[in-house]
Amino acid sequence: TNTRTFTEIQGKGNARLTNAELADLPLDDVEGELTYKDNKFALKGVKAHTYDGLIEGAGYILIPSGNYMVDAHVSDIYSPQFFKYIEWEPPFPEGKIFGDVKLYHENGHHIEVIADVNYRSTSRAEGNVLDRLSSAATSLEFRDNILWLTDTVLSTDRTNLLLDGTIDFDQNRLDLNLKLDSADAADLTAPYYTKLSAPLRFEGTAEGPANTPVITGKVAAEAGSVNG
Repeated sequence: TNTRTFTEIQGKGNARLTNAELADLPLDDVEGELTYKDNKFALKGVKAHTYDGLIEGAGYILIPSGNYMVDAHVSDIYSPQFFKYIEWEPPFPEGKIFGDVKLYHENGHHIEVIADVNYRSTSRAEGNVLDRLSSAATSLEFRDNILWLTDTVLSTDRTNLLLDGTIDFDQNRLDLNLKLDSADAADLTAPYYTKLSAPLRFEGTAEGPANTPVITGKVAAEAGSVNG
């Protein structure tokens, strides 16, 4: 295998590619200013279409290691494919991703992500409260297979859940602070139970195994009704 690099070579120009791939990210098309210097391919002023959306920003890839960085604004990105690309697949319905994202990757390490993003569901699915999620917003960091969440809000049409904390994917554990405000408790329990209707508030924590966390806190319900 020839692993020689050519540090004395430099180049600069405008590039346009179709059906390309950059650091395992499939691009329908990409254009921008391309430079090569000191074993680094760098792109700036980039516009690229991927996952049915648009990426605008800059990035680089190092030769021959393949280590890379992307710093971009994203819009209308199809959420299931994007989540799969960053190796995190939350139980959200299909939707679109908007916001600012930085990706870092070094061989032998998990991908690192720093992002301020908004999610908007495009699904009309009925079902449990997660199936009916309408939007989400967060500031997040994903590093060493641990997700840090700050100023995170998950919303349905009738409920807002604010949370912050960490999810450790290696240990399959979470440590989250929770604050919930719902106009109707039935929004949380449908379709399994819909007889209790009342405004509901909760503040507490979720800790322990991600699949079976212990949730503790205080709940308060205002005047409502029980049907049946």
